[in-house]
Amino acid sequence: MSPKRVLTGSFFLFALTLTSAGASQADVKARDCVSPWGTVVANGSSIVAWRDPFSPLGRQCESQLRICQNGVLTGSYQYLNCVQRTRPQTVCEICQ
Repeated sequence: MSPKRVLTGSFFLFALTLTSAGASQADVKARDCVSPWGTVVANGSSIVAWRDPFSPLGRQCESQLRICQNGVLTGSYQYLNCVQRTRPQTVCEICQ
């Protein structure tokens, strides 16, 4: 750090300048991510996440590829699995 003295009006302002001592990007360790369901995703790796836990009736499940980029997981889908619905659910299927 090297202090700089700047005169502003009748006040002195000291500013510190931070310099890196030979640090390069290779010295900085990339950070891993955590999936919405709690598993570790290595930096640069990807996972498949699903929009909903169940598909809307008559539609397919929607997936999204989420990539870990230095501690930030891209995308927004939150579910580990999605179950495809093929018929409507009744309130009581075995009530009688």
